[in-house]
Amino acid sequence: MRTRPAIAPRRRLAAFTLVEVLITMVTTTIIMGGVMAAYMYGLRMVQFVQPKLTSSDEARKAVSLLTEEIRSAFDVKVGNRDGTAFAPVAPFTPQQGNALRIYPGPDSNAFIFYFWDVNDKTLKRTTNNATTAKIVAESVSNSVVFAAEDFKGTLLSNDVNNRVIVATLQFYQIHYPKVAVGPGNYYDWYQLQCKVTKRTLD
Repeated sequence: MRTRPAIAPRRRLAAFTLVEVLITMVTTTIIMGGVMAAYMYGLRMVQFVQPKLTSSDEARKAVSLLTEEIRSAFDVKVGNRDGTAFAPVAPFTPQQGNALRIYPGPDSNAFIFYFWDVNDKTLKRTTNNATTAKIVAESVSNSVVFAAEDFKGTLLSNDVNNRVIVATLQFYQIHYPKVAVGPGNYYDWYQLQCKVTKRTLD
């Protein structure tokens, strides 16, 4: 007598339940939200740091030339620019002003001239035979840019030989990209200062 083969039970189809789908969607949404939040935070940090890094690089390029010219100078005079003329600081008065005259050699008619321009608030550089002045630093708010100090950092009142020349630049705006400096902005205060003395003393 033949027996009929047993009918195999129908296999259940594998599928997610509604609860599993909801949990997966919520988890994915949380992870994507975290990734987007981290990405947006990174963009904000780039916007915060990039102007400062760029301005530091620009300031370093500007000051490096000034530093090298002072180090190799024959003589350096701190003074003030009045119109187009340069007036050295008088004896027995604080050695500080808005201009600096650098003499590369003993010839007093050959010089390099740095000055703060009150009209456009820039630090400029020119030479005795140049017709125009080149902008070294922009958006400089302080008028007293140059000073002469002794080795202790005390402001001098006379033109001594072994003095230290101090250049101080206080910026009210950072360039590339432009960012305002002051209360309520990214940076409340931004200053660059360098101290240099001549390599060869008389």
